[in-house]
Amino acid sequence: MEKGTEEESKQEKPAEVQLPRSVDSGDIVLFNRRCTSMTAYGAAICIVAKFFSNSKWDHVGIVVRDPDSKKLFFLEADLGGVKLRKLSDRVSKSKSHDIAVRRLSAMRTDEFRRQLWNFAQQMTGRPYETGTGLLQAAQAVFDPLTKQERERLHALLIEKKEQLTDIQRELDNAVLTTYQRRVLLAERTRVSRNVEVLSARLNEVIESERPVSTKRMRREDDLARVFCSELVAASYQRLKLLEPYPKADSYTPRDFCSDPAASLKLLDRNRLSRELYLRRDGTIVSDNSDGSRKNVETGQTPSKESLSVLRKVLKRSPIAYEIPDLYKRLEFLKSFRSVVVDPGDVIFEQGEYGNQLYILESGAVDRFITKDNGPPILVSSLGPHTSFGMTAFMYPTPRTSTIRATERSVLWTVDRPTFENYRDEREASQILSSAEQRQLRKTLEEHFLFRSLDRIGPSELNLFFKLKFRAGEEIFHQGDAHDNFYILSKGECERHISHPKSKGSSDDRQGEGSGSLAKTIFPGESFGELGLMYNSRRSATIRARTDVECWAINAEGFHRLHLGGGARYLQAVFQKNASVKRDGKLYATPEDFLKFANVDTFPEEDRERLSRLLISLVTSNRKADESDNGKVLIDFWEFVRFDIVLNQPNAEAEFGFRLADRNNSGFIDAEELMSLLNEYKDIDEEAGKMLSSFQFLSNLFGRDGSHAISYKEYCKLPLGSILPGQFRRDVHFLAEHMLYHLEPAVAHDEDESHDYVDVVNGYLYKTEGEQPKNTIKQHLDLLHLLAVGISGALARTFVAPLERLKILMQTDSLTGHKKFTNLWKGMKTMVQRETSLMGLFRGNAANVIRIVPTAIIQLSAVFLIREKLGYNDELRKQSVQSKEFKPSSGSTKIAIAGVSGLCAGIALYPLEFIRGRLSVQSASHCPYNGILHGLRSSIRQTGLLSVYRGLTPSLLGVFPYVGISYATYDQLRQFFPKLQDGSGLPTPTSAVICGSVGSLTAQTLAYPLDTCRRRMQVHGFLDGIGQQGDKGPRMAHVVREIYQTQGLLGFYRGVVPNALKVVPSTIIAYYMYDFVRTRLIIERSLWFKSEAGHGDETLTAFTAKSISETTDRSRL
Repeated sequence: MEKGTEEESKQEKPAEVQLPRSVDSGDIVLFNRRCTSMTAYGAAICIVAKFFSNSKWDHVGIVVRDPDSKKLFFLEADLGGVKLRKLSDRVSKSKSHDIAVRRLSAMRTDEFRRQLWNFAQQMTGRPYETGTGLLQAAQAVFDPLTKQERERLHALLIEKKEQLTDIQRELDNAVLTTYQRRVLLAERTRVSRNVEVLSARLNEVIESERPVSTKRMRREDDLARVFCSELVAASYQRLKLLEPYPKADSYTPRDFCSDPAASLKLLDRNRLSRELYLRRDGTIVSDNSDGSRKNVETGQTPSKESLSVLRKVLKRSPIAYEIPDLYKRLEFLKSFRSVVVDPGDVIFEQGEYGNQLYILESGAVDRFITKDNGPPILVSSLGPHTSFGMTAFMYPTPRTSTIRATERSVLWTVDRPTFENYRDEREASQILSSAEQRQLRKTLEEHFLFRSLDRIGPSELNLFFKLKFRAGEEIFHQGDAHDNFYILSKGECERHISHPKSKGSSDDRQGEGSGSLAKTIFPGESFGELGLMYNSRRSATIRARTDVECWAINAEGFHRLHLGGGARYLQAVFQKNASVKRDGKLYATPEDFLKFANVDTFPEEDRERLSRLLISLVTSNRKADESDNGKVLIDFWEFVRFDIVLNQPNAEAEFGFRLADRNNSGFIDAEELMSLLNEYKDIDEEAGKMLSSFQFLSNLFGRDGSHAISYKEYCKLPLGSILPGQFRRDVHFLAEHMLYHLEPAVAHDEDESHDYVDVVNGYLYKTEGEQPKNTIKQHLDLLHLLAVGISGALARTFVAPLERLKILMQTDSLTGHKKFTNLWKGMKTMVQRETSLMGLFRGNAANVIRIVPTAIIQLSAVFLIREKLGYNDELRKQSVQSKEFKPSSGSTKIAIAGVSGLCAGIALYPLEFIRGRLSVQSASHCPYNGILHGLRSSIRQTGLLSVYRGLTPSLLGVFPYVGISYATYDQLRQFFPKLQDGSGLPTPTSAVICGSVGSLTAQTLAYPLDTCRRRMQVHGFLDGIGQQGDKGPRMAHVVREIYQTQGLLGFYRGVVPNALKVVPSTIIAYYMYDFVRTRLIIERSLWFKSEAGHGDETLTAFTAKSISETTDRSRL
């Protein structure tokens, strides 16, 4: 955390640190400092903070820009108090091992910078919070469960409030279809309920903490004394980037690192970037860019490749009309100059005077619009080969939006005076003539997107420009970045869509060729709106069938009119109902869409016919691919186009034409109409008469049937004169149903990954995907069991000599030699009695063999018991939804684990029995040649029950061991750092410490039972006096014998080597399991991961803790 740092700057001046050009007010700087170079007090805080926070960062400060001089300063709190120093000097003179900058995504306006500067002036000189420095470090350690829950609740609440704000903003500003508006209203209701539940639960937690918080040494909102992370948090709260709660003094430096689970949750969807290192591992980072186009620098002239990009972009802009001469236009392109910007750089701000046009060759930028003095709203993200700044460049108007780079980008720019030198005044006197403006206005007034505008006047019409394309020329290609919205004024265009092919399809054109013809576009119709409305790439290819003229409006003008929106939630609705995934995208089958459309409400006698018509409408009569089992796949954009057409005033007429135009040529020929009439002749008498009337058909298609009806001709004809009545009624029914009678599906329900809120052990969690059904097969995954076997075998083998020494010390008094009275003497004697080092590992094979069988039996038993008691995932989920779920208590978990341990102990006890006997053999006394030989010999000599000697103390020790180990582990983990993934589980170091202490405590307290077990196992074996049918001593006899001959200490013979093996066994098993799991690409198994290798009863004790762990983690 915050430690004495002034010593850092008193050494010789180190090499200069290079600051990124785009650093600005609000960015933070993180330090990983050498604790040993500080004062004793600072070093103590540094060491404690780093060790327990599970983060290398121990100090943080915030960048502040002087609004007058524009210089950058660094605001921080150290032992000397709050200081405001020149940023470049601070980072250059620092001796820190690592220094990194995190950029703030918020727009840095002049008002933003001034607010932060004023706050810095107020705080400078205030003393450091010395009274709670170590206390704050300890807070990273002693992290109570209520605090974890509070942080999770608060993060969820912020997310839901932001979601609610987004929904309301779209309802207020976006152009929405009827269905989109109904979806958003349903979403608003649902999210509002979530906010209420979360707020109530958060208040409960806060109230439960209040008695403790009132005992704090100082008020939480007192900034008279501050430490470093508190100062940064308070700065963000002053800027309204953080909510007032949690209080500023609850943050630590680790909360400002890039770990996704850090408790820092900024408002208004603001984010901090990843760490951008200035110094790493003690070495200065000279180039902290991402390497994009390193060969391009600011001020260069365009290369041949860049000229090609500029030519392509400008061809679809007003400049193509303003400079029609190709030679002059090429010279104009050579006037562009490069500009290289870094992430976070603002190219221009809304309201500024616009003198330059920009074309993006590589990288990415975001466009923000501020409306009614509200916060900036992200309206689109622009990728390579797009332009921005056109509106203010072409006309003397202020910038209509703010543009900010999101990654290192190469731009090409030209100013207006240069453009005026090449502009053809004769051609550019008026982009659209008066007649064209009247025609355009009439078209816009009937268009769905523009009906919401209060007026369509000259300022709106002037945003449009005219573009021309030759026959066969592509206007844009599927997958291109969006640039313009087009309305066709002359000619005809075709819309082609490439659909995904199934695996093994022989068609190699997937996404590459022209795709299938989906629609013919005629004058007055529009295209290209989806990319601008939904901030996405082109979903189709548009090609000119004839020479065409278009009216176009670029993305800037489109968003200036506040068009578009609703995509996020509509797309979520579609994805919820789609069941097929291809190339990373979701597609709906006809069955998916019909289920979504609720066709079960259709009249039963008409359902099949209406369903077939509905699918044909959505897919534009597209035929199914043979490799898709005869089914068409519907993508999101087909769904959206259908939804948009539904909202057009002539929707029913257009639907009728689409269904009749079966090849999407834009014309209805005689064959197509006769095919339609054939389908209806059996249910509609009128269709039969039309089909049999030569006069009817010849009037429409000519005597030879060669004429085809265009959409323009179709609209002029009375529908009753060309389409049968039942067909028209079907189309009307479908339109009415989809518009007004389709129930709005919420975007995310309880099964959706980003909204399901679960309550487990008093906590609220956000899940990551649909809740999987818990099955016994998942518990017995072979790869997982392999990892368990390998890691457990390595751990047990490593400590096998200590384990054997423990058994020899427990049973030494039975021989009367007393050669194993202490650790050193016992180890020396054990080595001397063997002829090789392998002798030290006697009995280890039996110990290793039983690892995997024990795991299988215990996991199966746990699953079956929990299933029987109703603790499976499905029942828990239903209980959570009904708010009646009561998590199992600690005693229930211990009982389940104990029973599973008993099952494994009984089933595999013969291996434990023979392990004890093999362990006490030596080179001079070796009656058994191995596991099988030992079992056979023992059964033959003393009967079958002999291999179960010592079972009674073994079973009696299960529940005490499980209970003590579980209780110790569960209590300790509350006071150790957690994984920063929102789960609340301990870090690897914490798990090893807690697991080792828990296991050692339980083994020590249950150790007398283990001593009795070992002596019962080897009775009559060491001295060779076992008799045929000898049942061995009872447990009471062994207890009495030990007490009379050795006293109480006799029960604890061998406890020292037993304690010595716990920690190394735990560490090896824990980390080797992770290593093997990573190599085999298998999922983490919580039941093994928390504590592996804890002595003989490892898996039994572990199962108890696992029930607690997996109850929490399985929901994630």
